[in-house]
Amino acid sequence: MPGPEAQGYESLAPVAKQVEVRHGQRWVPPRRLVIAIALAASVVAVLSVALAHPAYKLPAFGTTSYRRVRASTASKCSSLELASRRNNGSFWVVEAVQTRMPELVIRPRDNSFEGCFGAASAYFTVRIHYGNETQVLGGPSYQDPLGVYHYDAFPRGLEMPGTDEGVLEAKLDFGYYPAAEDGQPCSLPVCNVEEVARTGVLYSGEEILDATGQRVTLRVNNRPTSVNAPAPVCEILDPLPVAFFDATNDFAYADSNGRRCSIRKVGVDLPHRPPLRWIQILGDSNSRYMANQLAVMLNLTLAAKHTANNEKHPTTKIYHDGSGSGIVLAFEWVFVRSSPGDVRDLDAVNLSSLGAYLTSVPFADPPKWPESYTATPVQMTDLFFSFGSHAPTLSQLGMRAGVERLRPGLEQRFALARNRYILLTAATEPSKVPAKYGPQWAMRNNLNIDVAQNAVAREFATSIGALVVDYFTMTRTIPMRLTRDPVHFLTPVYAAQSDILWTALYLADERKRASESGSGSRVDGVIDG
Repeated sequence: MPGPEAQGYESLAPVAKQVEVRHGQRWVPPRRLVIAIALAASVVAVLSVALAHPAYKLPAFGTTSYRRVRASTASKCSSLELASRRNNGSFWVVEAVQTRMPELVIRPRDNSFEGCFGAASAYFTVRIHYGNETQVLGGPSYQDPLGVYHYDAFPRGLEMPGTDEGVLEAKLDFGYYPAAEDGQPCSLPVCNVEEVARTGVLYSGEEILDATGQRVTLRVNNRPTSVNAPAPVCEILDPLPVAFFDATNDFAYADSNGRRCSIRKVGVDLPHRPPLRWIQILGDSNSRYMANQLAVMLNLTLAAKHTANNEKHPTTKIYHDGSGSGIVLAFEWVFVRSSPGDVRDLDAVNLSSLGAYLTSVPFADPPKWPESYTATPVQMTDLFFSFGSHAPTLSQLGMRAGVERLRPGLEQRFALARNRYILLTAATEPSKVPAKYGPQWAMRNNLNIDVAQNAVAREFATSIGALVVDYFTMTRTIPMRLTRDPVHFLTPVYAAQSDILWTALYLADERKRASESGSGSRVDGVIDG
């Protein structure tokens, strides 16, 4: 199947992964797990299950661990009924366990399927609604028995005065997606979506309800503890837990302890105020939409744009206020692809100075730039890069190969910037992928974005000392009505992303100032040194 570019399908974008070890240990790798089960169970029982589900692996989406594993050898475990029904929301049921340690449990509606390996590779999206406030949960804490998923970690409500009673909304993503937790739905760098789908992978998107056909309610004892205390600036932007307020299309944010923290609004003074601040964004159409919105919020004017050959939308956009000082905001169409063309795109971007960059772009009608842009070399202040969403069929192997292919060019350009940032790829809505594009949901889904793409992006960010900005969690939290199509969003989302980007500028400035002064500092909860 041709890629999105060949199809003319504009940037179908492929959870901030919040890795957490629960109960003091991680889950046992699948091969060792099977060996452990084999030692505890009869050879005949293990073989009967293995033959029925040769590709079995435990899921690890979000925060997952397993206290103990109890497998079943019931005849239904190897039945066609399980394979045909597990991708339907009606196969599953949710239960609220209201105890001192409340739990949400998702299990097969027919309990004869409990303990089956074939029910142990399902993935869900669970949101909790505290009145007007919505947050997304991490993955299940454990399975017991196999195929019965227990959620016992619930985010703190951020709305004031708030409530400790939450309504749980559980959606079935996949009833069966083996090997996905490795970022390898296939064994190759590039997966064929039809072949992945033929293994039994099928996107559902259906809601899972309780035995009476309702959502369940839990009192989770996470009421906010302080109403009047000012919220410090969020000191970590990955992961960045988000609460969405449906009535106002507004967002709130939390720190790693689940306590509310604040985002710096676009336009608030930054610690570093050079005469001219050059903010450069390299990315795909989501980055372009966000740059457009950021320019509006900064009252910048689109001064020039260029559309490369064979592209439908501008590949270069330059914004400024005409004063010759302040902020120059630039967007460039560069991201990882499934082929080496991405290196060519990156090599064409000259970021050695602002003047060199502006003169290197073949504008049809080049504007007269302010003299301060070109008279003396202006160095890049901030470089943001998103690996983008144009290579959804890449497995983790393929994504890592693409990153390494781009590494020399990226490292060279990041070295030219005072501050460097990686923007994580946003979440997707597979149910909106048009049928004419086939089963793209087999690879274009949030599990694959999280494990195969954003995980590798984080590795790269660590290797170059870049600040990571989590756009994945917020776009996974929002309601479908704020999505434009499978991968793009409406204005409130790009406005919130712009505020997060501005906060990244603030944090980078503070950390750079502390580094240059040679002493640690603490500003609104940011500790450096």
